[in-house]
Amino acid sequence: IRTMESYGGPAPTSFERFSARNFVRKPQVIMRLVASVCAVVVIECIAAIMDGYGLCPFNAARRPWTGCAFGVSAGALALVTCLVFLFFDTIFDRQSSVVVRKTIVKADVALSAVWAVIWLSAFAVLIGQWTKYSSNFDSSRSTVIAVNSRVAIAFSVLSVVVWVSLTL
Repeated sequence: IRTMESYGGPAPTSFERFSARNFVRKPQVIMRLVASVCAVVVIECIAAIMDGYGLCPFNAARRPWTGCAFGVSAGALALVTCLVFLFFDTIFDRQSSVVVRKTIVKADVALSAVWAVIWLSAFAVLIGQWTKYSSNFDSSRSTVIAVNSRVAIAFSVLSVVVWVSLTL
């Protein structure tokens, strides 16, 4: 269970100078940066397939862009969430209000849990649709589609692990 001490200790009594070196060494900052990279990789892998080939290998039969739209949307919103909480991480150590600090910690844990579930759902959708698509896939046509699809699936699994670790 995360406490306020794991975020940087008790509330400061005076304005402290921001140290980038100490900031990047915090475990939650490292995990947020990893989560951001995972989100960007998922977005780019799916977008490269859609832009380059005009198709979505993660499509459902009746809803043609469901899997791709879900993967890209999850990645984009997760990236925004990471950036917002990176900002909160920068101001957290200098925040003297216990109420604000407690609210940031609660929101962080709650949203991290929500994002773990969303990425687990994204993984399930992507892997489910890819198995349907790959059974009819002609690998001689394009290995880029296969590689990008597998990378997007792998990084969605990694995102689940990262977001779960952010809840702890």
